[in-house]
Amino acid sequence: MFDEMSLATHINYLIKQDEVEGFATQNTSGHAFANHAQVFMVRGITQRWKQPIFYHFSGGPVSGFDIAITLKSIILKLTDIGLTVCTVICDQGANNCTGLKYLCHQTKIEKLQKGEETENDFFFEIGGQKIFPLYDPPHLLKCIRNNFLNHNIVYYEEGKKKVAKWDHIITAYNMDPYFGSLRLMPKLTDQHVLKTKFAK
Repeated sequence: MFDEMSLATHINYLIKQDEVEGFATQNTSGHAFANHAQVFMVRGITQRWKQPIFYHFSGGPVSGFDIAITLKSIILKLTDIGLTVCTVICDQGANNCTGLKYLCHQTKIEKLQKGEETENDFFFEIGGQKIFPLYDPPHLLKCIRNNFLNHNIVYYEEGKKKVAKWDHIITAYNMDPYFGSLRLMPKLTDQHVLKTKFAK
């Protein structure tokens, strides 16, 4: 799991270490001020544990290529200590998508050079282990919601064309209180549903 976040630029002098902190530590030329941080975390699938394992600061968003290089290095080190990496999870940021596509493309090229077919284009291999990239479900839901606010969803049911609209959600929300104690959406508020009160 990895993520990138914006930071406020700040320079701090550490007297005991005789160091100045606040400069980028990776992926910048010269001494750019750090205004982004990237964090990588490992978590168990069958057991509930998680551990941040790597972070760095940069003077802007990290490129997709650099994300791919860092991710590959981290996965190799995790494999060396006995962990099996099955998937990587991130949001749908453009640089994250570019880095993951680069790793998938490299795997496809390597397989084609060996004369092997790939049954799925969206996976990559590191150290012989297949790794499947996934996008963070909360971000996927947010993107669907944001698209649904501005566009209708067209789908087909038993051969008939149907259209889902945000107005249908508003209608269901307005009807819900009339069911009394059998409310189906008790946690929804106006801020979740009404565009005029909506907080993205």
